[in-house]
Amino acid sequence: MTERGCYNVVCCLLAPHQPGAGVFRPRECRLGNQRMNWKKHILTFVIIFLVVGMFLGPRSGCMGRRGRGTGRPPDARVVELTLEGAPDGGGHLSPYSYAVRAELADTEAKRQQGLAGRAALEPGYGMLYVYGEPQTPEFSEATTRFPLSVAFIRGDGTIAGIRKTHANDPVAFTPDEPVKYVLEVRQGWFEDRGAQAGARLGIPAGLTAAPPPDVEEPQGSTGGETPPATRLDG
Repeated sequence: MTERGCYNVVCCLLAPHQPGAGVFRPRECRLGNQRMNWKKHILTFVIIFLVVGMFLGPRSGCMGRRGRGTGRPPDARVVELTLEGAPDGGGHLSPYSYAVRAELADTEAKRQQGLAGRAALEPGYGMLYVYGEPQTPEFSEATTRFPLSVAFIRGDGTIAGIRKTHANDPVAFTPDEPVKYVLEVRQGWFEDRGAQAGARLGIPAGLTAAPPPDVEEPQGSTGGETPPATRLDG
């Protein structure tokens, strides 16, 4: 707005109003008021945008760091597993390959926490529980907010059994036989790919559970097998 326009706006605002008579408002004054109204609308929009951004910004940042707001820690270890085939009824595996990225629960603390309290599980992601020796761990999904398919996996990668769970399911369960790994994925992930007991998952070589923090190796020991992990809830 020019200096003359500003002057006309000020004159219009300060002009005395006489009863029965309208305030004289030249064309420049009317145009000036229209421009000022547009500026007020723009300023209001900017303020609303900033306020909304203050509330949504931290959440968006969290979603970007942890993967769509699922609560996965940013420093979580993730490995890729390959579902290599399903039994075809003749003792062979039908040829196919599906990948799933699994967050490792290879310590006592991580196995105890599991997926409890998570908001969701990303598509194509899961959690792999790793045990030092084959065992029959007990699981409960009482604090898990979404349904899961839980696969019990032998040391050679073959699936011993698959169990479906519901959100906040308090019923505890264990595998029918000792297993070295347990994989939790979104419910239906295995079924959608035709996988059942007998299918095989490619487990990365050398994947072992961390020893309990209170276990100390005897002096002079050169290492050995990882001691069995304590039976834990999922």
